[in-house]
Amino acid sequence: HSEYQTGLTFDLSIYGKEVDNPIESEEYQWLTRTLRSYGFIVRYTEDKESITGFNASPWRIRYVGVDAAETMYNEDICFDEYYAYFVKGKN
Repeated sequence: HSEYQTGLTFDLSIYGKEVDNPIESEEYQWLTRTLRSYGFIVRYTEDKESITGFNASPWRIRYVGVDAAETMYNEDICFDEYYAYFVKGKN
């Protein structure tokens, strides 16, 4: 099943506003500062394309839980790295 089918991932857009580059908008900047406080991450970031195998999708948001989101932010790692280091590595 895809992350969408599980309900853990969704796409987010700025309502009622046409934006050429969403990453540079004040709404997106606020979002990226705030997401982790509620357990969410941007699933596919530009700097992690070689690891995830997906093009950057700054609108794709995923729930991972507050602790995981904080760890990923503090360690500057993506979900795939988190999974490999902290979940799969413990098994």
